[in-house]
Amino acid sequence: MDAESASVIGAYEKRVAALETEAAILTEKCEKPASPKYPFEKMFELACVFLSNPWKLWEIGNFNARRMVLKLAFAGPVSYCRNGCASTPQLSLPFKVLGG
Repeated sequence: MDAESASVIGAYEKRVAALETEAAILTEKCEKPASPKYPFEKMFELACVFLSNPWKLWEIGNFNARRMVLKLAFAGPVSYCRNGCASTPQLSLPFKVLGG
C-alpha cells in the first residue's frame, strides 16, 4: 500500500507484526498433538454404561443429556405422522448391532 504519513506506516507495521506473531502462535499450536480431554478408559466405560441402559440416562438426565441420548440412539431425526404418532425411527449403528 502507498502511504505517505509516518503514523499510517507505523500503524501498518504494528498490525503486520501482530499478525505475524499470531500466525506463529497458531502454527506452533497446530504442530503440537492434541491431548484428549478425558482418558480412553473413562470414555469407554461411559459408552458401555450408556449402551447397557440408555433409559436410565434419559430418566436422570437434564435437557442436554436427553438430547445426547436422542443423537446417540437414532441415526436421524424421528419423523412423525400427521396424526401425531411417531414412525419407526432408524437406529444408530451400535443399537443395530446390539439388536441383531
